[in-house]
Amino acid sequence: MNKLFIAFAMLFVIYNIDAQTDNFNAFSLETGFGVAIPISPKESINESKISGLNQFNIGGRYMFTKSFGIKASYQFNGFRTNEVSTEISNGFLNEFSNEGIDYHALRLEAVYNLGRLFNLPYSFYENFGLLTHIGVGYSRGKPIGQNFSEQTANLQWGITPLFKLNKTIALFGDLTYVSNIKQHYAYDGSLLNPSFDHVTGGYITVGIGVMFYIGEEGRHADWY
Repeated sequence: MNKLFIAFAMLFVIYNIDAQTDNFNAFSLETGFGVAIPISPKESINESKISGLNQFNIGGRYMFTKSFGIKASYQFNGFRTNEVSTEISNGFLNEFSNEGIDYHALRLEAVYNLGRLFNLPYSFYENFGLLTHIGVGYSRGKPIGQNFSEQTANLQWGITPLFKLNKTIALFGDLTYVSNIKQHYAYDGSLLNPSFDHVTGGYITVGIGVMFYIGEEGRHADWY
């Protein structure tokens, strides 16, 4: 117990020393969109139609130091198959997929600035950055046309390249692998196993977006 207390005390002291010597903005908000690509389980993947934009996210980040921070986010991922139905509405013929599943996820992740790890020169990371993030999440998956949903835990890891436009706005890309713990439904919305046995599934998200830096200091931690 004493060793644990000493470890936390050292982290507290290090954080306060860093906070006192560096004056940077710590908060940022981000939003983006992209595609979600199913990887496993294999069921329904060959029939999946990955076209258009089926992923949206919004989140906030706080950097404790120039290198380390934490991020909370919401993400929507919609999967659809190429099984198409038609209907007539207001005199128009509409086509839509009636097979698939929607995931609504909340995530909490640690963030690290890889530019610090690789000790890149300031002339490089003045306008370009590279973050990595890893954490846990909670998802609700709702098959299309059903009135129920399943709950799954998530583990995810990704990388986020940055390009600074000015001191308050940056563009970003993101590549993330998401692991679904105890997944019961395939990406076409069908039950994977009649006995309701679960599997560990996974998918990749690829997206782009905009990051907004908040604060009164001249620079954010990403560019300090």
